Amino acid sequence: MKHLAITAISLLVFTALILAHGNEQHVIGVVSAVTQDSITVETLKKEKVVVKLGPETKFQKGSEAATLNDVKAGERVVIHAVKDGDQLKAHTVRIGSASAAPGHDAKSH
Repeated sequence: MKHLAITAISLLVFTALILAHGNEQHVIGVVSAVTQDSITVETLKKEKVVVKLGPETKFQKGSEAATLNDVKAGERVVIHAVKDGDQLKAHTVRIGSASAAPGHDAKSH
């Protein structure tokens, strides 16, 4: 009986995690433009995606809180967004750190 209860609780937790993250889309790429109300990202597929910003949008750089002023063209980002009509609206913008120069990974030094 104890095993059944643990399995049931695990299933409920797993389902909740999937549903909580289910409405979000991820936009991953390099910032090509920034305005007060949007960020344009060039994805790995070379597509330009415009993501709208709002007062509820949170920014993070590394483990620190950030602001829109910290987002610069040429930086890597991962944006968690929700569909709002035919637009994407950012929930969280994670600003990546600069990558190592080609052929030089951080572990080799």
